[in-house]
Amino acid sequence: LLDELGALRTDDDGARRLTGVGRRLARLPVDPRLGRMILEAERHGCVREVLVIASALSIQDVRERPREQREKADELHRRFDVPGSDLLSIVALWDHLRDRQRELSGNAFRRMCRDEYLNWLRVREWRDLYSQLRQVAGQLGIRPGTEAGHPDRVHQAVLAGLLSHLGVRDERAPSGRGARAVYLGARGSRFEIAGGSVLARRGARWVMAAELVETDRLRARRVAAVQPEWAERLAPHLVRRSHGEPEWDSGSGRAMVAETVTLYGLPIVAGRRIGLDRVDPELAHEMFVDHALVRREVDAAWLRRQRFLARIDAALGRLDDLEHRLRRRVGISADELVEHHRTIVPLHVTSIRSFDRWWADTRRDDPGLFDLERSAVLAEVFAAAGDDRHPDEWVDTDGAVYHLTYRHDPDSVFDGVTLHIPLTAVNRFSGDLLDWHIPAHRPAIAEALFRSLPKETRRRLIPAAETVTAALAALPDPSAGTRFVDAFAAALTAVSGVRVDPATMSTASFPTHLRIHLVVSDAEGEVHAFGDDVATVRDLARPAARRALASSAPIEERSGIVDWDIGDLPETVEWGEDGDVVRAHPTLLDRGDSVSLRLVTDPALQQRLMREGVRRLLLLTAAPARSGVRSLLDNDARLTLGLNGLGVDSLLDDAATATVDRLLDERGVPWTAEAFDTLRRALRADGPQVFADCVGVALDILRAAGRVRHRLETLR
Repeated sequence: LLDELGALRTDDDGARRLTGVGRRLARLPVDPRLGRMILEAERHGCVREVLVIASALSIQDVRERPREQREKADELHRRFDVPGSDLLSIVALWDHLRDRQRELSGNAFRRMCRDEYLNWLRVREWRDLYSQLRQVAGQLGIRPGTEAGHPDRVHQAVLAGLLSHLGVRDERAPSGRGARAVYLGARGSRFEIAGGSVLARRGARWVMAAELVETDRLRARRVAAVQPEWAERLAPHLVRRSHGEPEWDSGSGRAMVAETVTLYGLPIVAGRRIGLDRVDPELAHEMFVDHALVRREVDAAWLRRQRFLARIDAALGRLDDLEHRLRRRVGISADELVEHHRTIVPLHVTSIRSFDRWWADTRRDDPGLFDLERSAVLAEVFAAAGDDRHPDEWVDTDGAVYHLTYRHDPDSVFDGVTLHIPLTAVNRFSGDLLDWHIPAHRPAIAEALFRSLPKETRRRLIPAAETVTAALAALPDPSAGTRFVDAFAAALTAVSGVRVDPATMSTASFPTHLRIHLVVSDAEGEVHAFGDDVATVRDLARPAARRALASSAPIEERSGIVDWDIGDLPETVEWGEDGDVVRAHPTLLDRGDSVSLRLVTDPALQQRLMREGVRRLLLLTAAPARSGVRSLLDNDARLTLGLNGLGVDSLLDDAATATVDRLLDERGVPWTAEAFDTLRRALRADGPQVFADCVGVALDILRAAGRVRHRLETLR
């Protein structure tokens, strides 16, 4: 304190000695702590008030309370009370005495002091000490101002010398009518506020006391209400700081920690959130990298501005895809990604604000600083993945191209390779080469087929690994159209001289990833069928595929057709663009009393439905007349029909259908209006005779059947 006051000097021999000011300070009857108050008062602009308080605290209280006139003395003294502060009451008393001394003579002033229960000798001592303190302070360049100091600033200056006299109200102490507040003081002490204080009744949460007097209990005198935060600034060398667990604050984009500040055991600050960089810069830097750059737990708008993060995500996506393709670990973990960023981001960057300042300058020179491809290990991985053993596309036998995706998940039905078929193309997908799989999986398929061979055959093919490798090298091109099982069996036979029958190989025990999975979906991504068998998937997807084809086809589907009014009907229609060609097959669907024009995906189904549809149109427009034939059916014929469980109409319907079928067998199914009209004229010309002959033959057969049945019934 003496050094700060400029009261020490260093001699030539290095000794530290008091200056003239220092010797005067040492002779003053002042508590050394008051010097700290005066120095602090200069910073707060309240030197006069603090000099008054400091000199008053260095002498005995000028106020007197005679036992026989205590109430009257207290009433006079209460004139100077300032709410919340006994110390400011001292200043109010000083101002009163100064004003009265200017107005009164010496004797009159002395009588006034006696009448107001003020000790005149102590008042004079107070005034003299104030003058001495003011003179010494002036020699140090500390002079009172002309304006009154703010009460809070006065209290802060006084607190600089009374840090050990702080107290906080004990909320756990008994309270109630008549009970006084108990305060927790420095180093575990407990005290109450003395009765004469302005805070004796109402109190305050935090107080400082100029005096702590031990009577029946420890009591505080000359008390003032204060804010505990003031002590932290006044005594940074005395406070102790403790911190909780750090946590990430996504709103501010930095790591925070709860701080508790204690002074002599009193918690002057509790649970204050501060930046972790003020406590542990290295940990704050690590948490920023982890939470902001790796986990992305920050404001979304800030993330969108960081273009390098999008490039990192793209690289991670490529690594993830490679892991699924290669079915092994090739990427980097979250910890490795954190370490990658920590080697780039300097230690002083601990928040998004400091990162923005640093990155604004850095990216001008090297915008690709964060790119993962610069890592030597990852660059090698990306380069090695550029082969054709894991293609992105599958080429069918007709040249159509389909997209492939990869997944490494043994618990999933889609583990391995999935081939995606557009809904409108499911009819033309052949699936002839699926058993060849992709080149990267053929060695595993070959090994699985080899293990399925009978033990006697495998024994003759030892060494197994060399034989399988040689057979793989001898395989023909998949485009030859041979099944993989047949080609592999032939290759084994060729390289070993041992005849291998493909029928002895089995694919039943293949793991999921060695089968290509099929997924049929529409343009919106809705899945309509999936599985491993082409025929099953095609059957499941056919209804939806037909609807999808019909909605986009150049031919409009119709219903309620009773005559050929559809013009010429092509056997196949194709449409599409950019190489995505869709193929469908128009046909007529028999509805009983009419036909419908429909598009189907299966050519064989088209031919069957077309025959039935044309038959129905011929029956509707040129069916043989039944009246003449019906008149030829006598009672005997009708009885024969009844004995066989038939009616006349049923016989005539079947005969008419057979008549049209014979005509279609002879002349074929028409696809044009002209061909249909020709067929209809032929039915009208030749149909009646064929129809009558058909009915006659049917009746002869039914009569013979009746005779056979009768004879069988008479046999024993």
